[in-house]
Amino acid sequence: METPVGREIPVHQDDGDALFRRSRELAREAENALMRSRTWSFEKLLGNGSYGATMLLSERDHLHHDRERKVVLKLPLVLGGGNQDFAREGETLELLRGHAHIVQLISYVESISHFQRTGGRVRRTLRRAVHAFRNPPAHLFGYLSRLSENNGPALLLEFLENGDLIRIMERIYFRRFQLPNRLLWAWYHCCKKSSAALSALKIRKQVVSACVAMTYARGGPEPRSVELETPQENHTHLRLIHDDIAARNVMVGERDPLVPAHRATPKLVLIDFGLARTLPENQEREAERRNLEAINLVMLDLINPPVTRQDQGLHPYEWNGIRTLARGLFSGRRTSLLDPELRRLLAESFRIGNDGDPVGRPSLEETFERTRIGMLKPMESYRNRIREGDRYLRVSLQRFLNDADDEWE
Repeated sequence: METPVGREIPVHQDDGDALFRRSRELAREAENALMRSRTWSFEKLLGNGSYGATMLLSERDHLHHDRERKVVLKLPLVLGGGNQDFAREGETLELLRGHAHIVQLISYVESISHFQRTGGRVRRTLRRAVHAFRNPPAHLFGYLSRLSENNGPALLLEFLENGDLIRIMERIYFRRFQLPNRLLWAWYHCCKKSSAALSALKIRKQVVSACVAMTYARGGPEPRSVELETPQENHTHLRLIHDDIAARNVMVGERDPLVPAHRATPKLVLIDFGLARTLPENQEREAERRNLEAINLVMLDLINPPVTRQDQGLHPYEWNGIRTLARGLFSGRRTSLLDPELRRLLAESFRIGNDGDPVGRPSLEETFERTRIGMLKPMESYRNRIREGDRYLRVSLQRFLNDADDEWE
């Protein structure tokens, strides 16, 4: 078994302070390792989870000095821990490469020790000259192989600077704000596209000429366009579940004037596939159900953010003949202007029978189509047209995305 990056230090997996200290130590090592690089530079530590630390790096273009690309580097924290998570995430992101609502993988390596810098002075000089014009991830991993223990895995991912949905929810709660319905419909549809990508290997796609989350343009696998997902009949089902869909793992991307779905509202992107897994055969519907249920919960929290998990609105409630667990849709001033069709869809998505078990909930395909239709509703169809207009959308997004913290786990 490969040994992860990092020195063997006594860190208990549940010791948050120790993990944070170790992540800062690892970040310092990575920063020192990149000090001699002319193309890569360390920006800052973004965050850490139970097994890995994420760091922000920048890549300079020596042919175009005004260009700089920011990427996310993910390294394991603890010796002997997290290798399977890294392998699982790397393999899953490679499988899902090119989906517009899945974070784009730049490169994954099982061991950066394979990139140790060897050879004589002349060979190293020639290599530096080549890298000045072509900067593959191998160049970065070569510098990182100088870390104290250099035979562990590494992930290189696209960077999404607007932060995660947790930051949006915090601002909504403390400012007592209600997001416009047009934004809620668009983001709900984004989440469904993420779920569609997890379900289908062969799907019908609308190819776009440009999208924010383009695959890394240099080095690694040949770059390809990022495409929008649409379910299709008779596809090959992946039976893949994310198993950790939550607001902290949903990042906010950028608007794209060339893509109608993201012309006015930025897309949402799913990250952190360390717990992803494939269910056994004949479990296709179960895989869809699990991903869909987690996404619906994210949307419920986005509409009416809970202070704590105990405050979450998952309690029985009777509404228009629907017995649902989504009580949060019917409480608080944040839901007073909620689109009735959106309220009904989410209420049905948490529908239960008299015995408390789920019953009659919309499928992935039905939810996908209903959110697509909802996303296309014009502002004139809402009773409060001003807050559904393009200008109000822009102001709202600026209000909640400016100075968003960059937190990756």
